[in-house]
Amino acid sequence: MKRLINTLCSVLAALALPLAAIAQSGSPPAKPEQPKTRKPPQQQSTNTQSGEPWIEWEQRMNAEQRLTAFGPDLLGDQIDPDTGAIVFEHTDVVLPGNSRLDVSVRRRVSQGYLYGEGVNAEFGNWEYQVPRIVVVTRTAGWTGSRCSNSYATSFPVVYSPQGQYLQASDYSNGVKLEVPGQAAQQILELPQGAQWPADRKYSTAENWYFTCITAQDGGQGLLGHAPNGMKYRFDRYINLPFRPLGVLMSSKSTGTPRTKSILAATEVTDVNGNWVRYTTPTTGARSR
Repeated sequence: MKRLINTLCSVLAALALPLAAIAQSGSPPAKPEQPKTRKPPQQQSTNTQSGEPWIEWEQRMNAEQRLTAFGPDLLGDQIDPDTGAIVFEHTDVVLPGNSRLDVSVRRRVSQGYLYGEGVNAEFGNWEYQVPRIVVVTRTAGWTGSRCSNSYATSFPVVYSPQGQYLQASDYSNGVKLEVPGQAAQQILELPQGAQWPADRKYSTAENWYFTCITAQDGGQGLLGHAPNGMKYRFDRYINLPFRPLGVLMSSKSTGTPRTKSILAATEVTDVNGNWVRYTTPTTGARSR
């Protein structure tokens, strides 16, 4: 019996040696397997020699941001907010300069008549887009003290061939400021408020104001002060026949005679002293 017990102890001792060696080797336990993730495609480098296509992922992803809806001027037509007429505009020449002053030849065509019958003053039935002040008035035109006189003096009540008294609002749409790239504006007299200089005579709803200068015809002109600091010198007077005023008139003799008076700009100056000058003959055709 004693021999059997000694034999079992020897066997157990022999088995314990490999287990102890394995424990002392310090083998780390196996780590759990991590879930695999899929990386996004990398942008391929340009390789002109291999001929492989260059896929620009950023441009493809932003493609929908470059798509824009057609605007209201798809066919080149616009609506003049001052008159409600349909207007088409075209630019012939643009000369870039060292300032923000517009040096270009622009023209437009709109509904209605520019002048009276047989008058070809500008570009056929197109009119040049240049800074100017326009008013339709009686035959005598807008002369003399254009700046210092009131509208009631410059545009009085007239007696029509039909035996009616016509107020200024009957034969005219008022004095309008026309500047390329902007909607036409009504020039209003006697602006009130501390924001206007003491020598101002007229203003617009877009914060233009006007002071008096001498025009080339000996009368008065207007110096326009734009909100951005630019100054427009309106001192070239042009007076051309306009369509007579009448009701379903069949000839010129049945309507009230009218003319179209224009104070064209001869110079535009910005805040840095850069300028653009215009030359316009009395016929209204733009020369340069």
